[in-house]
Amino acid sequence: MIIGGLDPEDRNLWKVSMPSCTILYFEITMDHGKYIIVNQMGLETPILFPSYIDHCEIAKNFQEVLSAGNFQVLGNAEDIQVSTFGKSTTLKMNSRERDAELIKRLLLGHY
Repeated sequence: MIIGGLDPEDRNLWKVSMPSCTILYFEITMDHGKYIIVNQMGLETPILFPSYIDHCEIAKNFQEVLSAGNFQVLGNAEDIQVSTFGKSTTLKMNSRERDAELIKRLLLGHY
């Protein structure tokens, strides 16, 4: 699945796969951006994407969006820190405190 017109042949993109499906392509160097949390087969699943894409463009591909906002990643592979903040004006949804932990688990491959 390609979302937001991102080209999977671009070497600056990284394919994120979940146990049951491919979720999204996003830039490897992305240490900040936007996200939505969706209900994917009963799991709260983070979807990360670049800041230049509107939340609503990604959300239209999912049935249930639980939260939305912005994220920032700090630290290194051994000590990753994720913060979430803000809201989606296009979806009229806020970020949640627990979203940071969900994104951290995704980035560390603990999903």
